[in-house]
Amino acid sequence: MSEYAQTRRSSGSEQARQSSGRHSGAMSDVLNARPAVQQTAQLKSALNGSGGVAQLNGDGKKKEGLFSGLFSKYIYGPHSYDFTSMIKPGGSEEDKVALGKDMAYRPAPMAFHSATEEGQDTAMAGGLINTMFNPVESSVHNITKAPHVFHNYFGGEGGWVKRQALRDEEGVKVQTSGGGTGFFPQLNVLAGHMGFNTMNHKLRMNYDQEYANEHYQDVMEKTAIL
Repeated sequence: MSEYAQTRRSSGSEQARQSSGRHSGAMSDVLNARPAVQQTAQLKSALNGSGGVAQLNGDGKKKEGLFSGLFSKYIYGPHSYDFTSMIKPGGSEEDKVALGKDMAYRPAPMAFHSATEEGQDTAMAGGLINTMFNPVESSVHNITKAPHVFHNYFGGEGGWVKRQALRDEEGVKVQTSGGGTGFFPQLNVLAGHMGFNTMNHKLRMNYDQEYANEHYQDVMEKTAIL
């Protein structure tokens, strides 16, 4: 074979390889552009990053799966709540200060000891807490400790509750806020509302005579023997 023929053959082979490479690259771009292929790649990436089954939103971002969502809501995960209750309509600043002291006397449902400025441990419904009274802001701060059903046994922030006496143009109120991470988060929220609202009801019975009279009248009417 002449030198010219060999050169032409080599050049033709090179052109064929380049053409084949361009064709393969174009086909690859077309395939990768398909939504199904993109979602498959995103799913693989999500799985590799999370170590478990993941779901994707339409924009390709991970969202919490059904099992993990239920687990973090009902078994172990974060929780929070915040609500305010009226205690004395039109109450004074002295009423607010007195309310703060009353909350310190009974800092949590069925608490055995009062809250102190230094903070002290006490048993309550659910387990052990540390409770502290802040007279400057008329507030009580509770933190769960082991053993407590809602305590975080895996490190990090445990359960906490802050109850503060407030006063505005409507009167004297109690703001109850809580949060943290631990077992049974949804049950924790339910127990927080039930337990502290029961305490707020008793406080209002002591501070609001009109409210107390209406309550007793309602009880008598519903329990009257016909």
